[in-house]
Amino acid sequence: MRSNLQYNKWFKRCLFLLPTVVLLYLLVQFFPYTSLMRLIMFPLIVAINAGIIFIAAQKTEKKVSNTLKGTLRNVLIILLTLLVTIVLYPQASDRHIVVQIKDGIHAIRHYEDITTKDLRLNKDQSGRIIGDSNERYVVALYKFSQDIPMDGSFHIYEKAGNRTFNPVINNVEQIPEKLMGFHKLMWWVMEHN
Repeated sequence: MRSNLQYNKWFKRCLFLLPTVVLLYLLVQFFPYTSLMRLIMFPLIVAINAGIIFIAAQKTEKKVSNTLKGTLRNVLIILLTLLVTIVLYPQASDRHIVVQIKDGIHAIRHYEDITTKDLRLNKDQSGRIIGDSNERYVVALYKFSQDIPMDGSFHIYEKAGNRTFNPVINNVEQIPEKLMGFHKLMWWVMEHN
C-alpha cells in the first residue's frame, strides 16, 4: 500500500512536467532557430523544472490539505515552470522569443503604419536583421501581397534558394507556406482578424 502511494506521488509530479514538454514542442514549432543550444538548454530546462516541482511538492505537501489551496499550489507550480521554460528558451541568432512576440503584436496592431518600405528587411553591415524589421516585413507581405511581383523576381526573406528552400514567390498563396515559425502564426492572426 505504501509503495503504491509513493508511486502515485511520483506519477503526479511527473505529470507536472507535461506542460513544460508541450510548451517546448510549441516553441520549437514557432521559434525553431535554437542551434545546438537546444541540446544543452532543453535538458537543463527540464531538470530545473523537475527540481522546482519536487521542492515545491516536498515543502507544501503536508501544509496543503485544503483542495482549494492544493489547486492554487498546483497552478502556481505550473505557471512557474512555464515561465522558466520561456525565459531559458534559446535563440541562436535572433532576439529573445518574448521580444519577437511583442514586436509581432506591435506590428499587427500598427498595421496602418506599415508601408511598402517594410517589404525590404532592415539589415546591418553584416547582413543581420535589425530590430522588429522581420515582424514589420511579415505584416507588409500581408498588407501588400497583391502588389508583390509574381514573376519570380520576389524572394521571400530576401534569401537565395537552396536544395531545401525555394524562396521564389509566384503567387500569393505561396507566401504563408514559405513563412517560417512565428511568422506563420502572425499571418494566420491577420487572416482571421
